[in-house]
Amino acid sequence: METRQWQDNPLPVKEIEFAKPKEADYVLYDGDGLELLIKSSVTGDYAQDN
Repeated sequence: METRQWQDNPLPVKEIEFAKPKEADYVLYDGDGLELLIKSSVTGDYAQDN
């Protein structure tokens, strides 16, 4: 799994919004314990509320 460099400030909203699946899973970190796993592919049925 690919990892992003550890940072000591909050994870920017834009970085989360623009996070896209890559060939391998990867993690975004905020420096305060939050880890956001970005999966390489999505499986299952998901409903989105509009």
